Amino acid sequence: MIKQSLEFLDHIQIPVIDLEQSIEWYTTHLGFNLQGKPDHDDMAFLSLSSDQHARPIFLLWKTNGNESMKMYFSKREEKMPVLCFRTKDAHALREQLEEANVEIANFADEGWAFCLDFYDINGNLINATEYK
Repeated sequence: MIKQSLEFLDHIQIPVIDLEQSIEWYTTHLGFNLQGKPDHDDMAFLSLSSDQHARPIFLLWKTNGNESMKMYFSKREEKMPVLCFRTKDAHALREQLEEANVEIANFADEGWAFCLDFYDINGNLINATEYK
């Protein structure tokens, strides 16, 4: 039997093309809080909480914009999000994102949940799920 060595998910890293634009997008459209930036221009720390010790932290890493850096995978020719959030109101989030001209990839009532897939400003596919 393997001893459990992991404690919790500490951080998630995603690729972005323009760091400042991405910080603005995530704080404006999804309600993230900027927690800090190191002494270089390649990374920013965001969180859904205003508590600077909250986990997981969401790291934005500036990349060269390479197509292969976008976050999603394919299952039977369908793009699947890697990054999935829980929401209390998928319908309201969908309306908010549509008003901001965010590209919605899919919105479906799966029976057990409402699932909303959308693209961030960098082409990363993101999911928000409202469980019934």
